[in-house]
Amino acid sequence: MTPDPMAPGPRGLPTVDVHTSATGIHSAGIGSAAMDSVVEAISQLPPSTDAGEVFTAIAHAAVPLVCDTCTVRLIREREDAVHLEHPARPEPADTSIVISIQPVAAEAGRGYSGSLTLGFRGPDPGDERRLLGQLLVELGVSIIERERLRSKAANLELALISNREIGAAIGILMMTHKCTSDQAFDMLRRASQHTHRKLAALARDVTTTGVLETQPHPEPSTPQPQPTNA
Repeated sequence: MTPDPMAPGPRGLPTVDVHTSATGIHSAGIGSAAMDSVVEAISQLPPSTDAGEVFTAIAHAAVPLVCDTCTVRLIREREDAVHLEHPARPEPADTSIVISIQPVAAEAGRGYSGSLTLGFRGPDPGDERRLLGQLLVELGVSIIERERLRSKAANLELALISNREIGAAIGILMMTHKCTSDQAFDMLRRASQHTHRKLAALARDVTTTGVLETQPHPEPSTPQPQPTNA
């Protein structure tokens, strides 16, 4: 029996425990048709920053194409415990291959680590399956990191656009009110507080209309019930 490297530790961090089982491939090699199916399943993996979601999909893709059973255990920071089984907790495997899941780097509060266990019924599956399992783990880590970088790039792009609009609005206000850049920014800040609108939204209006809105939007009136004639 292969020891479980992800047994609960003293830190008591929440875990993701995913089990998936089916009648799998018992031979050590993988035919070209099976490999095509593996590639197709991999291409359908979700583009997500959620390690639990990505490795759950990998577990489902691995069975029965790569192994007979697949167990994923993850320790995640600041996440609730998740326990998933598909279709039910599998019977003990004859042979197991345990592969560590350890990203190179992770954002603060979004870290994770764990293991992926490929279970086989029958003879030793050979090195081919271990290599496939390692590739699946590396792919999962790469997907998560890629989506995090995409999200960060999108946020940086939005921040850059907002900063440009704020800078342009400050320039317009400086010209209109004959004031300094600090005074123009203070006008934007006070208008944002008074109108309860974001600074970037006000700046966008200034760049398109040349006018700084200083009055809050009126609350929509509630229709009053009309009296009925008896």
